[in-house]
Amino acid sequence: MTSKIKITKKDKIISQETFFILLNDFIRDSSIGRRTKKNGKKISFGTVQNYEYLQKTLLKFSEQSTFELKLYITDKLTQTEKEQAKRYFNKFYTQFTNFMYNKMENLLQ
Repeated sequence: MTSKIKITKKDKIISQETFFILLNDFIRDSSIGRRTKKNGKKISFGTVQNYEYLQKTLLKFSEQSTFELKLYITDKLTQTEKEQAKRYFNKFYTQFTNFMYNKMENLLQ
């Protein structure tokens, strides 16, 4: 059963809490066959495992850093807000890749 998340037409940003709820629903729907490929076949177990790994990694990142995850709904943003969103995603990319490199380095030691 999917969660009841309401995103109105006025919403421009999805919060971290809502993002993780939606990601969890996405993974669950993929694993039970509610989401399918374009050809109608079920999404493979390996793909679902990759989604789960992504979720765990993003959760660890959000717990170990002060960076708050959020999603911008870009078709509802003004030009100024789009530039702000671009700066946010550049900052996210930098911090997340640093987290991944440091995490991988710690696992190899």
